[in-house]
Amino acid sequence: MKTLLINLALLSWLCCPTVNASDWGIDKLMQAMAEQQTQQARFTETREMALLQQDMTSQGALTFERPDRLTKQFDQPHGLRYEIVAKRLLIQRSDGSEEIIRLENAPQLLAFVSAMRAVLAGDRNSLQEHFELSLTGQRQDWQLHLTPKARQLASQLRGIEITGSSNRITTFLVTEQAGDRLLMRLHHPNAD
Repeated sequence: MKTLLINLALLSWLCCPTVNASDWGIDKLMQAMAEQQTQQARFTETREMALLQQDMTSQGALTFERPDRLTKQFDQPHGLRYEIVAKRLLIQRSDGSEEIIRLENAPQLLAFVSAMRAVLAGDRNSLQEHFELSLTGQRQDWQLHLTPKARQLASQLRGIEITGSSNRITTFLVTEQAGDRLLMRLHHPNAD
């Protein structure tokens, strides 16, 4: 009887495919991201600019709601609020003034916004409109590298590197051709 049980266990092990590290890829990442309707996180954003002697740091809250609403609220003293829906950016200042920017008139900004929203939405097709994609790492520690496709965008933007764990982004790094960088670190509530 013991031999029979061992043989059955061995047979089931040989017949059933196992899940391994090679099952993780861009499609699995996009599927994991697409499963969430809303994502919220606190952020710390650091801008490194060659023209400045000191980095600029700000904090706030970031919210993504499917299908394409991305809101970025800066803490005081800035008090700025950015709300992006479809191809429209609404900027609300602490003094009550507002400005609307049509993203199709700002291709670099459109690519940046598209990258953030497309990853949060799990929308691979939108990402691939503007970028070549390369994913490294595993489900709990991944890095997604975005390289601009269009010559005009590539002349200004070296690339975007997004890191995360499972369906959560932890950092979003934008590197411009001039060497300036924007690093956003996301702090998720109830993250393990």
